[in-house]
Amino acid sequence: MLNNIEDLKLIDIVQGESVARGVFKDRFSHAFVCKLSGSSTYHFEGRALELKAGELLYIPKGSSYTVMRSSQEESCYVLMNFDAVVPEAVPRNYDLEGFGDVRLLHGELARLWLLGDRAERYKCISVFYNVLSFLTKKENVGYAETKRSGLIRPAVEHLHANLFDCSLRVGELHRLCGVSDTYFRRIFKAVYGVTPQEYVTNKRLAQAAAIMSGGELHSIQQAALAVGYSDPLYFSRVFARRYGRCPTEYIRRLPE
Repeated sequence: MLNNIEDLKLIDIVQGESVARGVFKDRFSHAFVCKLSGSSTYHFEGRALELKAGELLYIPKGSSYTVMRSSQEESCYVLMNFDAVVPEAVPRNYDLEGFGDVRLLHGELARLWLLGDRAERYKCISVFYNVLSFLTKKENVGYAETKRSGLIRPAVEHLHANLFDCSLRVGELHRLCGVSDTYFRRIFKAVYGVTPQEYVTNKRLAQAAAIMSGGELHSIQQAALAVGYSDPLYFSRVFARRYGRCPTEYIRRLPE
């Protein structure tokens, strides 16, 4: 959304304390609301967004909404009104963790805009553009993750459907996505934090531990087959490396 903003112009910057309840209709401009303390809930048509300290809310031009302070504690904000062409504009929350100009947002920015000279106003405009740059990068990261997840979705769906099937071939999952095995494994690890084989092993061993400790199975061979291992000896070695104990210690022997 923020990637395609055009004709951008900062209108003003104000700081204030949130009222207990406010109603706004057909907002005159776009806005970034940075919460400095406390929390408030913004109720748009059929949608509610809570804004906490350290977060920022984008409000599209023309929006109608109600704001309700979430608690009795002090609840302050900095508001940046701006005009622009924003395609597919929808209200959205952003976390400001890692933003470099937080100090200016906390109090000084609005004062510089109201009372400062031209140089200080330029500084305010610079901070505003830094906010926009920071949020755009966040959106790009989110888009990239969504795109990568979509690319490997056919393989992930097949993997989940056949996770405990002995015939599952992890090395062939990439074929379902039309990409090389190396590229598939790189994308998979970027999305899930582990390789495809590690993902399968983790899920299978966790399931094995659960069913054995629950007394549902009474042999290592049964446990191995139940979670997708055709070789009970290999299953035992993998299980022991992970949990530091052999599978038999997880099996509860029923009384004769």
